[in-house]
Amino acid sequence: MTRKTYEILDVWLLLESDTKELPDLFDRDYSRFEMPFPEAARLEKMEKLGTLISVSFRQGTAQEGPELRINEEVRSLDSHPNPAGYACQMLSRILMRKIKNYLILHAGVAARDGRAVVLSGPPGAGKSTLTLKLLETGFSFLSDDFCPIHRGTGLVHPFPRSPWVSKDSPAAARSVEPALKMGIRGNKVPIQPSHPALKVADGPCRIGCIICLDPGDARNGWGEVRLALRKEGEESLLTALKEMEEILVERMGSGSSEWRIVYPEKRGLVKKIRELLARHSRHIWNYYRVDAICPDFSRQPVLTPMPVHEAAFYLMRELKQDLVWEPGLEAGTGCEPAGVTPAATFMELNELLAGIPCYYLTTGRLDVMNDLVCKAAEAL
Repeated sequence: MTRKTYEILDVWLLLESDTKELPDLFDRDYSRFEMPFPEAARLEKMEKLGTLISVSFRQGTAQEGPELRINEEVRSLDSHPNPAGYACQMLSRILMRKIKNYLILHAGVAARDGRAVVLSGPPGAGKSTLTLKLLETGFSFLSDDFCPIHRGTGLVHPFPRSPWVSKDSPAAARSVEPALKMGIRGNKVPIQPSHPALKVADGPCRIGCIICLDPGDARNGWGEVRLALRKEGEESLLTALKEMEEILVERMGSGSSEWRIVYPEKRGLVKKIRELLARHSRHIWNYYRVDAICPDFSRQPVLTPMPVHEAAFYLMRELKQDLVWEPGLEAGTGCEPAGVTPAATFMELNELLAGIPCYYLTTGRLDVMNDLVCKAAEAL
């Protein structure tokens, strides 16, 4: 039996597993947060505050299938093709729901002299590449994907997970972990946490500037959602989806439990799809949106100042925390959304970013993008 404890921002996670597969998967991103088991008094306090996640994972036997317990909820993973992988995804999602004292942006962060450069943008826009470039020029590392801004102080706190870069990039060729050389997460592989460039910042930093990366042209206004479905509910949900007009539904591969849904974003279908998925939540293993971006790395990039309110509007699309309920997280885990509205979050972002220089960087040649980011950082 493996037992581990993590302190991740304002949340404690206690993990118990009868196989090393889940702890190893979780440690790939969260090993730097591992802590000794907390004192009983602190554990009791976190439990009262609702910021304690107690997790028990059982791989199962031929007689009893795999099982995941999160706080008081017990979930059977009997028919899932990859129980440990699914459990790891669930823990990451629940963490984002449990964290209350921080707004978490989808962004890379590097700092120097107590001032942080925040590089926000969707997957594939160049966040990790540009963050690593700043590290090569003497910046310290806070994160390449999660930017936690404390709601009270406005400070950015380190969230040092392993950076993920394209497996074709020079950084990957020099630094990926040997066991993961073939890559996971699509075309991306992780940089070794022990890599010399990953000098983690000593503590929280003031935001020096925010750079919003141009996501490129969307795929003609079409959205995409990926679903991993339970066998017992697959047919009824797919039938309901296929009855909706203008929606493409297709299996990701022969025998796969994962399906893709493609739909026009401006036809009022997003709400209808969400409602349908909510009604069928017990039939869904996992659910996530796919950002279809088309950055052009051959053109000349441009860095342009932008007002704070425009930056806040942009960052609303890049929040790691959900402002609406998603299927797959039923009641019982204590991880339901707190009812925060998008309007309230937008106003909060405006207040937190007041007086901070904000820029919009169009994608283009990476060497020029690096130079523009470094010049903005030098001005801090």
